[in-house]
Amino acid sequence: IDLLESTSVEADQDRHETKESKDEDDERQVSGVMNEEQKGYVKLLRSSAETLMTVISDVLDYSKLEAGHMKIECIPFEPLSVMQGCMAAVRGSCDEKGLVLKLVYGESRNLNIKNQNGLPFTNRKTSPIIPFRILGDPNRLRQVVLNLLSNAIKFTSFGSVQVEVSSFVTEGNADNNDHELRRWMHVVVKDTGTGISEKNQKTIFQKYKQAAVSVARTHGGTGLGLAICQTLVEKMGGSIGVESEIGKGSSFWFTLPISTPRLSSMDAERAGPSATMKQDTKSFTILVAEDNKINQKLVGNMLKRMGHKVTLVENGQLAIDLIKQERNSNSHEASVRRVFDAVLMDIQMPVMDGLEATRRLRAMGYRDLPILGLTASMKRSDYQELGFDDWLPKPILMNDLQLKLQQIRERESQNKAKTSGTGMFRWGWSRN
Repeated sequence: IDLLESTSVEADQDRHETKESKDEDDERQVSGVMNEEQKGYVKLLRSSAETLMTVISDVLDYSKLEAGHMKIECIPFEPLSVMQGCMAAVRGSCDEKGLVLKLVYGESRNLNIKNQNGLPFTNRKTSPIIPFRILGDPNRLRQVVLNLLSNAIKFTSFGSVQVEVSSFVTEGNADNNDHELRRWMHVVVKDTGTGISEKNQKTIFQKYKQAAVSVARTHGGTGLGLAICQTLVEKMGGSIGVESEIGKGSSFWFTLPISTPRLSSMDAERAGPSATMKQDTKSFTILVAEDNKINQKLVGNMLKRMGHKVTLVENGQLAIDLIKQERNSNSHEASVRRVFDAVLMDIQMPVMDGLEATRRLRAMGYRDLPILGLTASMKRSDYQELGFDDWLPKPILMNDLQLKLQQIRERESQNKAKTSGTGMFRWGWSRN
């Protein structure tokens, strides 16, 4: 029991995060030596083992929570990465049932949000920008989200499961002379499943309680999952609840207080002068080629917060078309100005990837246009050979992005000084 208790959280994470890869590996191993009936038995055994592991993990987790032995960490982490990891972990289960899985991250919404006392937040203002890095416990956040997602998928036969993540700020009580602003993260897991009656909604977060007696017989489980979620959320200083209607689905939500980490000396050294310098008064016009909508919103918000103008496109071909269009629209000028000060180019995109788009732009004569590659799959030396001026590893940190743009600004000033009077400048890109 001691061994199981010490490893229950790790086992729970591994069960979710590696399920798809294990399924694929097992299928490849047995496909050549087993018939369909035998494969069915293997799948049944795997499912039974996972169900048993869920029961053990739930019982041990709740025992640790009741005994006060489960510690809540407060470390820097990236909430978007946690959410994307949770979505990836359950995507296979959704595909098996034909469900649409969607993540809506950072959109401003008018929500009926309640605090730990069950009362609406006062002095609340919606903030569409979720900090890229926050302080908290990423493992417990992941555990809560995965538990809610698993329940949503379990009780949804058709339709969709959607996760919505938003942010808002509140001001302290003015009567107590408390004007401190507090930031909160609000997460909603919505489904189009069977729904929960109003009577059962009042007891569903109690331990060993399920929506109906038939639930345990049909879907299994211990009735501890939501009790664990409630205890974890409250230990992290938040609140949790549900809104549901029979036959129309359910929306489980939780709200957590969040704060942003201070810049450490290591981060300051990594970010260089951009982390401490005042905002440069000059605004860049930047083209971002990125097919992932969440990454588009994330990078776009970062650039806007720095005071830059942003244009978003979904693939390399659209980036080329837009750059050519802008050049043609200014071709009547005596000196054709460069419309975009820089391009952030994702490497892997549909229609045309960033590698091909960059190669074509250089071949078309755009040798003074700074192009930064966005990916984590290649080394810096690869980018220099492929035509990129520099690169940013994913996930993109705001300090790194600000530093790269500051370097562009400094090189621009140097090149302008060298070509003073010509009205144009060269970025100095050359093929090695």
